[in-house]
Amino acid sequence: MEKEENKAFGEEIKKHKQAIAEIGSGKLSQAKLEKAAVEARHQCVRLALFYAGYKCECCSTENYLTLQHLIKNRERYFIADHKFLAARNYFFNTAILCKECHGKADYLPERMKNDLLVIKLDTIEASKKLFEIEEEKNCPTCGSKLKKIKT
Repeated sequence: MEKEENKAFGEEIKKHKQAIAEIGSGKLSQAKLEKAAVEARHQCVRLALFYAGYKCECCSTENYLTLQHLIKNRERYFIADHKFLAARNYFFNTAILCKECHGKADYLPERMKNDLLVIKLDTIEASKKLFEIEEEKNCPTCGSKLKKIKT
């Protein structure tokens, strides 16, 4: 199913934009801001995974996926907390990369690549379930695409 056709994806985008707008408004207390930022990050991961097709956007591997923020932590010191958290956790300011590509993008030495936070498999499965992604398999006899039927 294409991104444009997935109703759940569209609904999640709307919720995410509302959450980001609330964070960026500057009207939340620090405690509410931090809680909202955590939820926005979870939404961001689910959306980014779906948008990337559950693969690294650079090399297409499905292994050791990470969330690459295009707004870096070093920016935090130059703008207000609420603006930083809104920009950093906004879905369109992120990319899904594997550990290897993420390390290259951030110019990390090899020894530091293992410190990157890999997206958990249950998070990936939850995203697929949210957006009703069904695993396709090939027929062992003829090789044609088979879809798993929901029960």
